[in-house]
Amino acid sequence: MELLLGIALIAGIAWYALSRSTTSPQLTVGNARDAAKRTTQQFGTTSRELLGKLRGRFDRTADQESFKSWILTLVDAVPGEVTLAAAFRAWIGELALADLKTFRKQLASFCETLDIENEWLHKDHLGQRPEMRRALEETVGLYALAYARGAGQEGDIARTRIFQRWVVAPDRLANRDFGTKLYTALVTKGLATPPPEMLLAAEKQRRAFANQAIREAAAHDPQAFDAVLAEMLNPTPKAPPAVETPPNQVVIPADPSPAASSRRARNVAEA
Repeated sequence: MELLLGIALIAGIAWYALSRSTTSPQLTVGNARDAAKRTTQQFGTTSRELLGKLRGRFDRTADQESFKSWILTLVDAVPGEVTLAAAFRAWIGELALADLKTFRKQLASFCETLDIENEWLHKDHLGQRPEMRRALEETVGLYALAYARGAGQEGDIARTRIFQRWVVAPDRLANRDFGTKLYTALVTKGLATPPPEMLLAAEKQRRAFANQAIREAAAHDPQAFDAVLAEMLNPTPKAPPAVETPPNQVVIPADPSPAASSRRARNVAEA
């Protein structure tokens, strides 16, 4: 789009310069070309500045610490959310740079969705309407709290999504391996007990029993079930076997008595 507008501007400037000039055509075309080049450069600069303003400063500034300080002031000002604000402070303090940039982009998108102007939050454009500014800052602070709380549940959400996909179609070929591993893990942890007759039952019958046992375990003790599911999906690395230290050798000290010295002397003589 910018290229088309630039070409149109160049053509218009060239036509106007040729129609109004009294100098030679060659000189007029050269002047028009230079003028068009300057205009195109100015147009490109203006367009970039405009696009930059539209995107806002949320995901453009490299001053991450300044952004953290700013969003923390909004979160701390949210009434009645002291506990969540403390959790948010810990969360954003340990956030990796890539995740922080993602959060800022999502925050910018949220503000754009509600048509909240960047200047309303960072500059005193709403000086005559302090109640509106407080409401907007509280809205942004609440979004930040909700985002951090949701991000903290990422592992739980992922496990729930995987398990629910299995629940919908446990006998689907792609889900059978997952069900077998989960049932084995439940049996290992004592959350499911197969009856002896299942050992000689047909495969379809064994699979049906295992599917039912998984559902019952999930309903009976959700926390213990989730722990088993988490361990199955992200097994804890096994520690390397400990190196056994050989026992200290027992050294028998020499007998310093005279009798022992005589015995050693006789042994040497007899040899």
